[in-house]
Amino acid sequence: MSIPGRELAPLSTPQVRLRALAALAFVGLLVLAGRLATLQLARWTAFAQAATGNRTSVTYTMAPRGMIRDAHDVVLAENRPVWNVSVSRAKFPKDEAEAEKVTRRVASILQAPLPELRADIQAALETRGSEAAPLTRFGLGVPLKVVAQIEESGPELPGIVVTEAYTRRYPHGQLAAHVLGYARAIRREQYETVKDLDYPGSAPADRLSDVTSVLSDPIYPPDAVYGQDGIEQQYEIDLGLAPPLPILTGRRGRTVYEVDAAGNRVRLIEQRSPAVGATVYLTLDAKVQQAAEEALREAITGKPNRTAAAVVVDVTNGDVIALVSLPAFDPNRMVGRLDPDTYRRMQSDPRHVFEDKAIAGGYPPASTFKLVSAVAALEAGLAQPEKRFYCSGAIHEGTYRFECWKRGGHGSLSFREAIAQSCDVYFYELVRSAGLGPDVIGEYARRFGFGERSGLDLPGEIAGFVPDRDWKRAERGERWWTGDTLNMVIGQGYTTCTPLQVAMATAAVANGGDLLEPHLVRKISWPDHLGLEPTVYQRRVRRHLPLKPDTLKIVMEGMRLAVTSEHGTGHGMAGLPVQVAGKTGSAEHIGGRPTHAWFTCVAPYHEPRYAITVFVSEGGHGSTTAAPAARKILAALFGFSSPQLPQMPPVAAD
Repeated sequence: MSIPGRELAPLSTPQVRLRALAALAFVGLLVLAGRLATLQLARWTAFAQAATGNRTSVTYTMAPRGMIRDAHDVVLAENRPVWNVSVSRAKFPKDEAEAEKVTRRVASILQAPLPELRADIQAALETRGSEAAPLTRFGLGVPLKVVAQIEESGPELPGIVVTEAYTRRYPHGQLAAHVLGYARAIRREQYETVKDLDYPGSAPADRLSDVTSVLSDPIYPPDAVYGQDGIEQQYEIDLGLAPPLPILTGRRGRTVYEVDAAGNRVRLIEQRSPAVGATVYLTLDAKVQQAAEEALREAITGKPNRTAAAVVVDVTNGDVIALVSLPAFDPNRMVGRLDPDTYRRMQSDPRHVFEDKAIAGGYPPASTFKLVSAVAALEAGLAQPEKRFYCSGAIHEGTYRFECWKRGGHGSLSFREAIAQSCDVYFYELVRSAGLGPDVIGEYARRFGFGERSGLDLPGEIAGFVPDRDWKRAERGERWWTGDTLNMVIGQGYTTCTPLQVAMATAAVANGGDLLEPHLVRKISWPDHLGLEPTVYQRRVRRHLPLKPDTLKIVMEGMRLAVTSEHGTGHGMAGLPVQVAGKTGSAEHIGGRPTHAWFTCVAPYHEPRYAITVFVSEGGHGSTTAAPAARKILAALFGFSSPQLPQMPPVAAD
């Protein structure tokens, strides 16, 4: 570009070089300024903490874990002080020969195989953080004899220290094992997730000039006790809050000294006592839980293939009074060093000992599902209470024969009688003659909570499954046949559910149509240092089923007739001190194997308070295996003793 009337003089080579040098110098100054800003602003906290660490000495004292209690204040989980053998990365020898010498000495004291101990020490040394990390395979909960040997050998074992800790103790052994879960040494992957979490309010804003304001105050040390399953895991810490809120885990004690360059203590900066974690109060009743476990244990004893589950829920508010899964395990065996062979046996047990059958076992609901089918038929206007169908023992659909459980047939039955006697043919006729289809059945099944998780505050719950036409076409490449609906209406076929889902659906029938969210925790009492009022859990309705006024009344009358009628499948509940309305079920699952046994009921009949569901895998008929267990649970709930129970009369089976 040129300006008319004026020529621009070209720049000389020295001028070009001078300007280039100035530009480079300017860029260098910008880079330096940016770096200074990063160091002084963005990373100030990290460097401040590092500097503070160089002039302070911090020691921690383990805190007890919060207690778990039942609804009547019975202690279900408590603490026991223990000693752990730990490794301090800062003091452990860097020289390989010296490290090997220490390792051999420790192996001798712990009576541990040398190769495995080397790996245990290496894992501890790789644990991030400045605190001593425990030997998780061989150093947890060591006896006093080992503590004395470690202490006496102090100078010979640099980097090997004894740390105080707490271990979990479950005073009632297997009682409510799947509900409680267990807590043990934190796993490495868990520690990586929570290692950077600090206690809420650990650095007060008005003490920024104090050395403690830049000290990290981690919730979890490398040797923390951490919930691994059940309530212990669910209420370990609330990571959904900002900052995360510890629940069962306590706040460790902390002592901070200012030290000089030689590491000598100059002054005490802070001394804080340990604080126990929150106390978690459950809705569980230990007495009822124990009665339920004993009843189910009797049902599976001597039957190596059987498992069992039971759920007791308050139909007015969703409180879970008992939740049982058998076989169970003793959580006390899980908190310390578990023998590998024992653990492998438990893991390989075909009955899946660690699986909570009440919430994670998916089974055909069998005739307990007829409560849903009955509601669906009445609500759709496809059933009339006095409409009678004749049961000859079977029907034919195309080339297939669909049998009733009673081979000789029930004869002529009304709607209520069909529920009471659990007549399969009557429900088949609701499909064939009345027009009850899979879409309507599936809709009401989902309204009653089948095919979705209930929201129970325990990990591991499954949703179960409610099939439909689209699913079968997509997954099986087949159309939906009438035979599929005939299976579905009586709780067979593709439908699966958990005992908890059956219990909550039964509760919804009893309480007027409220599908409640079940819960196990009633209250959390927070430690004083958090300054929080107790958290009390209230009744929560997942959905209200807007049903016709007479629908649930008719279904309940059919359930009551199952008990009072001499032909009712629940007649074994007659004569109890409390009036019961119930429904049996016998679920086919694998050809040639015994059926699964179901029984679900509510009591008292006129003013329902509790719903009870009992499941026994391969238990045969619900009336002969599951119902007797429910009787014993009712005795514990309502306070009448077993000797007062009338003998179970012989009844028709289902």
